[in-house]
Amino acid sequence: MNRHLAIIPCTKHKIWDYLPHFGEVPAICAYVGPEFILSRHFLSSRTDRIIIFSAKYGLLDPWDGIPQTYDVTFERSEDPVIDAESLKQQAKIKGLFNFKYITTTCNYYYQKRIVETFSSSGAIIVSPVKDLIDNDQICQIINKLISQDTNNCNYETIN
Repeated sequence: MNRHLAIIPCTKHKIWDYLPHFGEVPAICAYVGPEFILSRHFLSSRTDRIIIFSAKYGLLDPWDGIPQTYDVTFERSEDPVIDAESLKQQAKIKGLFNFKYITTTCNYYYQKRIVETFSSSGAIIVSPVKDLIDNDQICQIINKLISQDTNNCNYETIN
């Protein structure tokens, strides 16, 4: 069993905001918002694997391609988000149910989907930003954790 999975948020701000004629890019290059950059920096050395969580595409490995910009979020009920069954299928195919711990820096709306997806796996799901919605608050907390440079954080279990 793998030990520790990080699930970090996609962001509204994407590479195409700055380079609109770019074609497909790996997911790790597509998202340029501060919550993504801070989350990636904070969790990359603390976990065994990073997954990017997109409301449109689901659970993305860093090298999975994103063809173009989009604006889809779990925060708007009218958006055409990925469904729960597809998320579970992706997690199964990518071997994500084999992790003992999951740390996420995603906001509340995304946290709910993570819990729905992984609740049957037995993984302990924690977050240093439990139940937060505001991206500025999330960035402040992650930035503070980075500046403390510690693994001894008070993460709260969200499942």
